[in-house]
Amino acid sequence: MLAAERDRTVPSYVGVTRYLGGLAIAFFCLEVLTGILLMIYYRPSIGAAHLSTAVIIDEVNLGWLVRSLHRRGADFLLLLAAVHLFRVYLSRAYENPRQLTWATGIFLALVFVAFDLTGVLLPWDQYAYWATDFLRQALAAIPIVGHMVVTILWGGSDLAEAGLLRFYAFHIAVLPWVALFILSVHVMTVWRFGLKRPAQGDGTGSPRLFYPDFLTDFFLAFLVILGLLMSAAIVFPVRLGPAADPLSPLLAVLPRWYLMPLHQLLELVSSSVAAVVGGLALLVVFFLPALDAGTTESVRGRNVRVAIGVLVVAACVLLGVWGYRF
Repeated sequence: MLAAERDRTVPSYVGVTRYLGGLAIAFFCLEVLTGILLMIYYRPSIGAAHLSTAVIIDEVNLGWLVRSLHRRGADFLLLLAAVHLFRVYLSRAYENPRQLTWATGIFLALVFVAFDLTGVLLPWDQYAYWATDFLRQALAAIPIVGHMVVTILWGGSDLAEAGLLRFYAFHIAVLPWVALFILSVHVMTVWRFGLKRPAQGDGTGSPRLFYPDFLTDFFLAFLVILGLLMSAAIVFPVRLGPAADPLSPLLAVLPRWYLMPLHQLLELVSSSVAAVVGGLALLVVFFLPALDAGTTESVRGRNVRVAIGVLVVAACVLLGVWGYRF
């Protein structure tokens, strides 16, 4: 059994773009490692959170670098996951028998977002406090369950000690186990069903050994992305703002970059409409394998599907850029 797995081959059509999912997993492991290092010095209370973060930055050896790697690594992780899901959509790799792979991939992306949202608050500076307050407004706009979710996460209507402790508990104790379970199922389904053969192209080259050929190429790709992350962390280190003050709101606080399209949508329509649109979009994405369950796809159908995906991504990018510029 072990010998068979060791001698497992990788099809010739598995190119660089097929590494994105594996790179996302590798960067998730990097987030876990840097998070453990930060957890040694961090103190989860409104009286010590900001001070302990300042100590990490100013007094701990290379603490500023570890914190920047953790924060910028979260951005890289979310970007890799998003591009990976879009590539899967373009190649229609969610069709039978890979429906479970697609569903676990969507759940995993949502867990990554939850990691980032709960981690933003932990430094307890002005940006962390008021950016999380925007999240509270967005969640409260969800019909029926919105206020219940806010009460559970915040421990009340206002953001205080109870909210910080709950965010910290979710960030370090709940979400890691949820992510590990979903990730295990996701990897097992990929290992079981393999990667979809491209609709076009010969794909007739000789397969490569998983070890060492494929792993060597994957490791080189990881080093390139890691180099970009290190450069971003050094050139653009994460700053720590003043301690959070609930009585002194920031006049123009911008949410995290992946929430900017939703933020701009809230500027254009009512909060209830934006919540319904976002919820419907998420349901469509999740049930995409059932909505697109045809056994074959014509050239025209493929062009329409690709055009829809490109338009949705373009709309999100335009809304995000619009929010940052105006």
